[in-house]
Amino acid sequence: THWLVRRVSRLLIEDPRALARLLKLGFLLKRLGLSRLGRPVLRALGLGPLAAMDEHSDEAPLRLLDDELPALRAAGEGDAWGYFAPCGPRYLLPRVGRATWRALTELKGRGRFLENSCCGLLAHNYGRLADAREFARRNIVRYEELKEKFGSFRVVADCSSCAAFMKSYEQLFTADPDWRPRAKAFAEAVSDVLEFIPPDKAGEPASGASAGPVTYHDSCRACHGQGIRRQPREVLRKLAGKSYRELPESDWCCGGAGAFAFTQPELSARVLDRKLRNIASVQAATVVVGAASCLAQIGAGLRKCYPSARAVHYSVFLDEASNK
Repeated sequence: THWLVRRVSRLLIEDPRALARLLKLGFLLKRLGLSRLGRPVLRALGLGPLAAMDEHSDEAPLRLLDDELPALRAAGEGDAWGYFAPCGPRYLLPRVGRATWRALTELKGRGRFLENSCCGLLAHNYGRLADAREFARRNIVRYEELKEKFGSFRVVADCSSCAAFMKSYEQLFTADPDWRPRAKAFAEAVSDVLEFIPPDKAGEPASGASAGPVTYHDSCRACHGQGIRRQPREVLRKLAGKSYRELPESDWCCGGAGAFAFTQPELSARVLDRKLRNIASVQAATVVVGAASCLAQIGAGLRKCYPSARAVHYSVFLDEASNK
């Protein structure tokens, strides 16, 4: 495992606030235009993927999602759902987390923030199973505490990769008779935001038509990992109306796949090129996605090759439509 992955994993377990401070420093340097000067240094230190990530992203938030929580909670909390904040919306894309909170509150009633840890997917993907289990245990315990206090609720995540991984928590504890049933109960309570809001609760018909021609990209962990295909399409067809257009090869990978875009840039670029050509073929102005890595990958590709279109997270699209 690369030492950077090990360090990030340990920070997420031991001191997530320190990680947040480091990210804010990096985002400040990016806003000042200084991060690009550091890319050659990163590559010389063997941190080429980190340099590629900086080049790939146009996001540089100085207020992360945890900083926004007091304002989001000011209107009050309830028991309709529990928001699990994945690391993407929490640390890199706080606008997505804000949109999820607002959309869920508007369309499903008041919920509460889980105060969760990382889901453990990053650690799991790099073979750090002990860390992945530690993250899982923390989230399971937190869920059990809230369930004991407030009763049953759905755990809603707004990144399909994280939602799919949490639905598989039981597999982390197949040899542990104490934790396996607890992991199974948690997994059964998890919902991807893509499946959580039914069309009849999703807002007014054609309220998202101003977004222009709208299409939908199936992230691999949504369609292949969770079998989620129908629900988001029904919602988008309602909100976009006649502006909705089905994307050819919509369930083909975009080449993001977490860190794959940065560790295998040439292959990732070829996969992305096919996705962009399909997006252009339907003349889309808005591409709706449900996973953080897809949002970053397709967004970067559109900015470079098809700037008249934008990639937006499903929650952002819902939030925009419900506030017309």
